[in-house]
Amino acid sequence: MSGDAEAIAAAKAQAAEATAEASRLAAEKVRLQVVHENGVPAVVADRLRGSTAEELAADWAEIKPGLRVPAAPVYDPNAPRVPAPVMHQGPQPGTRKTADDYFYESILEPEND
Repeated sequence: MSGDAEAIAAAKAQAAEATAEASRLAAEKVRLQVVHENGVPAVVADRLRGSTAEELAADWAEIKPGLRVPAAPVYDPNAPRVPAPVMHQGPQPGTRKTADDYFYESILEPEND
């Protein structure tokens, strides 16, 4: 008889845990819906307080005016630019040699004896 009572108590405890987890997930779903619908930044999303969508929206309305918007970076057209990297390790681009360049090099190079 005591085994049945323990099993019933364990089942009730498990049911209570499942109910608590379900209510926590439902509240989290409502909070995420409010965050998505109102465009709340991810940094502030965890700071919202309330249990209903209306309470969360009202809390966001109170927080929103106090947030600072980061300034956009200023573009300086005179800033130095970094050249694009050459994506291969072969010969680097340069001036091409002409037939005359090869001819003069063959005349001017000393022969290795």
